[in-house]
Amino acid sequence: MVLNSLIKIANLKILENGSEDLNLCHKLISKCNDEEDFLKRKNLVNRTIDYCENKIIEVINGVGGKENITLTDLSSFNLLIEKTAENFTPTFPLDYEIMAINLTSLNNSEIYEFDQKICLMPENYSTIRFNLTELKISEFNSFNQTIEIELLEPVYICCVFGICNVCCTNESCLNDSKSYPIIFLHGHPFNEAHSPEYSLNIFNQLQSKLSEEGFINAGIVSPESGYSEIPGGEWGFSGMPVTIKASYYYNVSQETGQTLIEITKTTEHITAYSDRLQNIIELIKYRTGRNKVNIVAHSMGGLVVREYLRKYGEESINKLIMVGTPNNGILGEVDQYCPVLGAKIECNEMKQNSSFLQKLNAYVPKNKTKFYTITGIGCKMNNLNGDGIVVSTNVGLPYARNYNITGSCSTLFSLLHIELLNIKKYPLTYEAIRAALEEY
Repeated sequence: MVLNSLIKIANLKILENGSEDLNLCHKLISKCNDEEDFLKRKNLVNRTIDYCENKIIEVINGVGGKENITLTDLSSFNLLIEKTAENFTPTFPLDYEIMAINLTSLNNSEIYEFDQKICLMPENYSTIRFNLTELKISEFNSFNQTIEIELLEPVYICCVFGICNVCCTNESCLNDSKSYPIIFLHGHPFNEAHSPEYSLNIFNQLQSKLSEEGFINAGIVSPESGYSEIPGGEWGFSGMPVTIKASYYYNVSQETGQTLIEITKTTEHITAYSDRLQNIIELIKYRTGRNKVNIVAHSMGGLVVREYLRKYGEESINKLIMVGTPNNGILGEVDQYCPVLGAKIECNEMKQNSSFLQKLNAYVPKNKTKFYTITGIGCKMNNLNGDGIVVSTNVGLPYARNYNITGSCSTLFSLLHIELLNIKKYPLTYEAIRAALEEY
């Protein structure tokens, strides 16, 4: 193996174009033909076969126009080995001298082993004589060799759902909008006694369906979640989008070294909820390593996101998909009974033509965030059409793509406003959300 490797290295030095050196085989075979001493000839034959391998056939057949070779039969070539002979004085083939010069110029530590393997009779090593200084070959002006080695960064593999790919860590992957996380944001509860988690259950079917299509279900971001709990970017290494449910009703504060969690559903303005949404978005961006998020918001949750956009800008939200959001307010009986549930501040701000909505609707987006609305129609509301809570004309926005879902309000507790996210009953809602997420 060492011999063959050295021969090939030297051969490449001889042929600058990197082509196969049939000439060397020609010379070796000619030398075999001309050598009268059998033992010497036997060793030359063996060396020639070791080096030339299948090229011997090419030489015999005159490949490449080399038809001046006198040896025409491989069998007769091997018959030469059957003769006997005695001592001889070995010579060193010209091409081997070239290799010796090459190795000597490189101060190769294996030069002695190389000589031993090349010499036709190793036991007569001391009798070999050749003058390297008299050999002049223009192709070998310099034997200096530079090898450039590029050390590549280690490749990390991430596996999800039994599928393994290179981990998403480079800029092109991190900035791919198809992998932005999705935050589900609830709306105003019909019953003040319900916990935020209860309100978030409205997204269970949607989150489960998305997980079947390759989205990673990260559950709910709890109010005590912090930056040290999960390393930065860990949720995004797979390159697959993550879905997270979150609530703006939790108010987390620090007091005497303890984390205090307070549920404030009826005592805050929508703008205060948008401040808490800011904390949620920054945490999700940190955990996924992405600079933007997508949000699917139900009912009042859409107003919370729009207020966030008005206050903090559109840099962090790629898409906002609003389901049954009263962008132009609530009215009629819904407006009258809303404060009875105890959420007086929220209800007043959601009232049609309220000062809050006037300020919110005066804001014109900068076209960095894409807006979508899903409107429920089919329920009669004071001679108007809607979803049982919001009239259809108060959902759409002039700069949003709007989807209409036709349904019904069978009972007071089975309003289309809530049932819109029952995607088993209304699969068109899911199709609209998927269409919005896939639009680029």
